[in-house]
Order: sequence, then C-alpha cells, then structure tokens
Amino acid sequence: MLVSVIMPVKNAAGTVTRAANSILQQTYREYEFIIVNDHSTDGTVEKLKLLADNRIKLVDSQGSGIARALNTGLSHARGQYIARMDADDYSLPERLEKQVRYARNHPRIGVISCRVSHDGHHPRQQGYRHYVHWLNNIITPGEHYVNRFADAPLAHPTAFFKASLVADYGNYTVEPVPEDFELWLRWLAKGVRFAKIPEVLLQWADPPQRASRMLENYAQQGFFCLKAIYFKDWWQKNHRQRQLWVWGYGREVFAKVKPLIEQGVQPAGYIDLQERPASKRRVRHYTTVTANQHDFYLIFVGDRLGKEKIAGYLNSLKLQAGSHYLFMT
Repeated sequence: MLVSVIMPVKNAAGTVTRAANSILQQTYREYEFIIVNDHSTDGTVEKLKLLADNRIKLVDSQGSGIARALNTGLSHARGQYIARMDADDYSLPERLEKQVRYARNHPRIGVISCRVSHDGHHPRQQGYRHYVHWLNNIITPGEHYVNRFADAPLAHPTAFFKASLVADYGNYTVEPVPEDFELWLRWLAKGVRFAKIPEVLLQWADPPQRASRMLENYAQQGFFCLKAIYFKDWWQKNHRQRQLWVWGYGREVFAKVKPLIEQGVQPAGYIDLQERPASKRRVRHYTTVTANQHDFYLIFVGDRLGKEKIAGYLNSLKLQAGSHYLFMT
C-alpha cells in the first residue's frame, strides 16, 4: 500500500530536520514524502536539501498559505492513502505502520488518526492541553460524529485518509476559514467514518507562531460561523420540526449563537443555571429539562467541568448525544 506523506513547510528551519527525519525513520517504508515549500525565506529549503533520500519530493506551493500548500501536495500524491505531517511535530517510528495496519483491518474507515502528546506548560498553552485531553478521548466513529460541532475531533498532523475522499468530496478549501476543520465537517456530513488509534503516535508542538494562534481564519468567531453552516444543513435535513434550545446565557453565548440565527436557525429559547427575570429572550431553568423528544439542546458551555456536569445530567434523563443534544463549544 503506497502512502503519500504531505508536509507543508514555511520558515521552519529550526524544526524541519527533526520532523522530516521522524518520517524518514518510520518502520513502514512504502511511502513517498511530499514536502511543499510555502515560500520559505529562512533556510528551510537548504536544510531539506541536506536530507538525501529518494522518497523525498520537494515542490513549491502553487500559491500562498497552508491550504494551497496542502492542495499542491495532494496534486502530486500517488498513494492510496494520504498521511499528514507538520514541520514542527514528531511522528513516532511506528505511526505509519500502525495506521496502515488499521486501514487494512477496517476498510470502512475513511480517516484514521491517533492520540497525541503535548508538552506545553506556558499559561497560553492551557487551552491546547485541555483540547488534547478532550480529543485523545474521542476514539470511535460515533464519538467523532457527535463531537464534530464542539471542535475539530482530531489533530490535523495525525490524519491518515483515503486519497479517494479527495476525488469524491473535494480537497482543502482556500476560503478564509480553518481549512482542516472545514474538511472534517464536509466529509462527516457526507457519511465518512472517522476513527482514532488509541495510542500516542505523534508529539504535537504548540509554538507561539502556530497558525491557529496567529491567523484570522482561526479566530473563534470564524469557527462558529463554520459550525453554523454545517449545523444548519444537518438540522434542516434531520430535525427541523423540533424545538432547538440553546444551553447557555449571556453576551458571549449570544455572540456565538448569532451565526446560527444568520443561517436561519432560530432557537426556541435558552437554558440557564439561574432563574432569569422576564425578557424578550425566552429562558428556562435547567431543572425544567425533561426527556421530551420534541426538544433538542445545543450546548454553548465552554468550561470542561461544566460540560461534564451537563452531559451527566442529560444522560441521567436518558437523553443521548446526537439524538437529543450536541455540544457546540
């Protein structure tokens, strides 16, 4: 099984040799290594040229930005499967071997990822630590599907997917949105099954210059606009006759819900932990939630412990994720 490993690089001279060598030292050997230079100016290309390995194919990006670099890599790929890699991460030696084995044993799975380790300790990295804990506990296809609107349920550089998915459903968008999250939402909407090998097979870096910190595409409101588009399509196809209740209240929640309203999805009201005085917004106390099959709850609570308590409460009422509620943040 030929695998095409695609790694975009931009000004990564300090980390690219280690990242590339982690691929070149894989126990699985039947792959091509497509490295896409996105107009680096810091000596990255010179470092890569020192790596003498005939599996490396160094190409220049057809455009600028990571999405265009990834699409350039896809246009050169010849493999049955595409494996992603980033220039500041490290793949453990058996990563590709285990993903290939999983693919052979589970032919119905379209996207295979793995758990990641994350060593950041700076206060700015606390969000990534919580995110890593969350995504490392999403393993099965069902878990990926019901968590898709909360956040991207896999780390992008761990992705290993059928090349045929690109031909069937399209490659990375170059619109100003998070390109990986949009791809996962699009493929999940088409019924593609995602799964995760429950082993750490990649060390995921979180440098200050990570794109998700720096670029407008990855701003929080951009995520909610993207989620709103795909939620609207799912809602209208499956649940449009039900009442949609937003779990959460306050200015931050209203801002997150706004993209949904702009897409034509109008909540029936809001669920809150506190009793609220009468206002133009219909608000219910959370204790009024019952096993009502006509109501659906979209939860806009970001606190990890709060999410766990809400899920536990809803599950105690015999309500199920996906059928009766979803997390949106």
